[in-house]
Parts: sequence; C-alpha cells; structure tokens
Amino acid sequence: MTYMADSKLLYFPYMNVPSSPWTIQSILYWDSVGLILPPRTDNEPNPHDEFTQDLIDAKLIEKVRPRKYTERAPKFDEKLINLFEQKGFDLKARRRSFANGNFVPVHMEKFGFESFHYLVQQKLATQEPWPWYHIEPLAAKMIMTYLARVIGNASEFTPSTDHKKNLDLRLNKKWVDPNLMDIRRSLIEDLIPYPLSVDLARIRNFKAKYHDELVSFRNLIEQHSLQLGSQKKKYRDDQRELMIQEIEDKREKILRELNASRFPKIVFGSIATLAAAAIGFNTENPYLGLIPLAAAAYAAFEGYDRQHLIDKDYAYLALLEKKIA
Repeated sequence: MTYMADSKLLYFPYMNVPSSPWTIQSILYWDSVGLILPPRTDNEPNPHDEFTQDLIDAKLIEKVRPRKYTERAPKFDEKLINLFEQKGFDLKARRRSFANGNFVPVHMEKFGFESFHYLVQQKLATQEPWPWYHIEPLAAKMIMTYLARVIGNASEFTPSTDHKKNLDLRLNKKWVDPNLMDIRRSLIEDLIPYPLSVDLARIRNFKAKYHDELVSFRNLIEQHSLQLGSQKKKYRDDQRELMIQEIEDKREKILRELNASRFPKIVFGSIATLAAAAIGFNTENPYLGLIPLAAAAYAAFEGYDRQHLIDKDYAYLALLEKKIA
C-alpha cells in the first residue's frame, strides 16, 4: 500500500486560529487549513477574532462542518463515552474541577446528545443558552480531539494544534500522534520562512501558482517526519539536523538557479537569424515582418525560466523565499 500524505490541516480545539507564525507557516504548507465551525456560528455577531476572520475572507481558512462527519459515525457517542470511562480520565477529579467553576463553552454540534446527557449525569456539564454548553475543561479537550480525529479519519484533514497544552497526552495518543505532530511542526518552523509583512492575497496567489511544488515539498517533509518518528530518540536530533541541512543546501542551489534562470539578452546574431526567417512574411518590406517576429521571440525567451528542470521536492522553499519572504 502506498502512503499518501493528507493535503489539509484541521486546527483544533478553538474557533480562532492563533495569530502567530505557526498559522501562516501552516497555511503555506498545507493545501488548506480547516477550522471546525458549526453552521449556526455563521449567524452569530463577531464569532471570530479579526485575524481569523481575515483568513476566512481571504479563503485561506476552510470552514469544516462537524455534523457532516459525525453523522457518518453511528458509534460516535458510544466511543466518546468509553473514553470518559477510562481510568486515566479520573472522573472524580474532573467533577471536583467542574464544581470549582472550571469550564469552557462547547457548541452542541461538536458532540452528540447521548454524550452530553452522560456528561450532565456525571456533573461535568450544564446546559447554557442553546446551542452552547459549559463543560469541564479536560472533558472539552477530549471531545475536541476525538471530533478532530473522527473528521480526519473520514477526510483528507490531518488534525493538529499549535501547542501540546491543547492535548491530554495521557489519552490522546491513540487519535493524534503528538510525536509525529511535533516532528512535522519543528521541520516546518525551521524550513518555511515567515513573511514579516503578511499579504494574504499574495499568499493565496502564490499557493495557487506553485501548487505542484507545494505538493512535492509536503510529500518530502511527510516522508522525513515518518522516518524521524521511527528513529530511536538518541539518534533523532542528529538525523533531523542532517535532513534540514540537505534540504537547505538544495534550496540554496535552486535559488541560484532561479536568480539566473532568464536567458541573456538576444544577441545581434540571433536577431539576424530571425531576420532571414521573417522576410517571407512581408515581401514588400521585410523589416516590417522582422520587428513583430523578433519582439515575440525575445518575449518568449525573456519569460522562460528553468523551473521545470528543478527538483520540485525542494523548489517550493526557494520559490517561497524569492517570491514571498
């Protein structure tokens, strides 16, 4: 079976993405970044912060509707309740936490009625004005991580978050591999430049223009991430540094190629050769035929670059630095 890297990232657990380099680098790395947003939030006043709304408006954030995926999982609530029953969840400690006023708001569409009923019975949740509920923080993290994994299993989304604090590592390893997530994130942080002046329209156009190079680069990084994840920890850092050095070296080589990728000005001999071919276009005054033909040929050479000769696995980084950063 051939491994195929997912093409999209699914951010969780919040309705706003962090205003940080992590978000922009993720947008530059994935085809799309998804945010779990129930449809009803569209009608709420100012459901997002300014940064997230700008990304949505620029079509750099994709709205992911949870019901589309939870309805395909007939045992969604049953499996979620089983997780709450695990010893590591510690129901008694979670009840004390909730009784002490610790809670976060969670939208009803992010979990089912059965699981909500269970949480209310266990004194871990209360109903607030529909469709929001107050839920004990660790239980809420469990719900969001589980939901992200369900969506990931049924789509091209890779669930991810910007910080480990958003995960309960005692229970979440079976749905989201924090080790692989960390390795991928560290490679992206080290390799993808963060543009100081973020022009969202420019980023969108850049990704559209160089999508093939992005896919090749992402497949390369996913391959390296899997390789590093399988390494013994004592060798992992050294292997990672070697991988980064190799990629950086190839990026620099491609940058040099791109900077020298235009043909030099057409020399007189080339135009003279074109003149002979142009004469037949206008027998009365051959030079009238020469001018547009030479101009067209010159334009064709000027617009040419050798990108098709460049290894696409590494070209995206060089293009990104040249065009965006």
